[in-house]
Amino acid sequence: MDKNTKFLMVVMVILAIVTLVFVIYISSQDSIIRQKEDPKEIIKEITENQEVESTKLNTPITEHKSAEEEINDILEKDFVNETGVSYRVTLLGYWNEFKNADWHTSGSHFSPFVAWSYYSTIDDPVYEILTKASDGIKEMAETGNPEKLLDEIREKTLEGTILDVKTGDLIFTPSTTSVILNLDIRHSIVSVVSMIAPSPDWFIGAKINLYQNGSWIEDVAIDTINYDAGTDSGKNFKSFNKKTTPRENIKELIDASTIPISSFRFQRIK
Repeated sequence: MDKNTKFLMVVMVILAIVTLVFVIYISSQDSIIRQKEDPKEIIKEITENQEVESTKLNTPITEHKSAEEEINDILEKDFVNETGVSYRVTLLGYWNEFKNADWHTSGSHFSPFVAWSYYSTIDDPVYEILTKASDGIKEMAETGNPEKLLDEIREKTLEGTILDVKTGDLIFTPSTTSVILNLDIRHSIVSVVSMIAPSPDWFIGAKINLYQNGSWIEDVAIDTINYDAGTDSGKNFKSFNKKTTPRENIKELIDASTIPISSFRFQRIK
């Protein structure tokens, strides 16, 4: 080993020793400073830092609530009575040859109407326009018999989507018939149907949400809409039966009376 190499090695060792001594000195000075501080202040600082980190981790993410969650919030705050309310639902049948001269037939009447209250966050579980009619809707619209429709609705009550269902009386127009229907905050929409009779497969229908803007509607009347069930291809009131195969979607009658032939009134009684 020559002299230059030995010299470089000595210099490197000295630099390493100096660096180590400097690091030890700086560490000792920081420790001395911390020891001179009030221990309570040091603990407070550590605690505050931990709380800040904890807050960051636990800050909830803001999410949009679903309609069902909003209903649950209302119930928890006791804004309404979850035990429910009752309404008198009345079919006002004023279809007659004088009022509806452009669209009328002899022997005009409405079959026993069917009314049900259903879950307010879903589509009507019984029928919707532009969908195929169920067997129950088909039978009601073609014959006026509500029994199969009632069976379908009772199945929905077991699922919890429908709360209550009632049927009125057959009426020759002009006349009225009423039922008492139960609702609650979860099942606040009422749907009603009745056959336009005589007809191939036509029926009246109406839907309304009776809980709006945080309160129950006290008294309201709405005109019915005339529908074609899409199950019979007859063109006039007393056409012979002509089964539509395959079934078409339920649709609004476009050539019906320009004047409403009936309405439903909803009066809160409880």
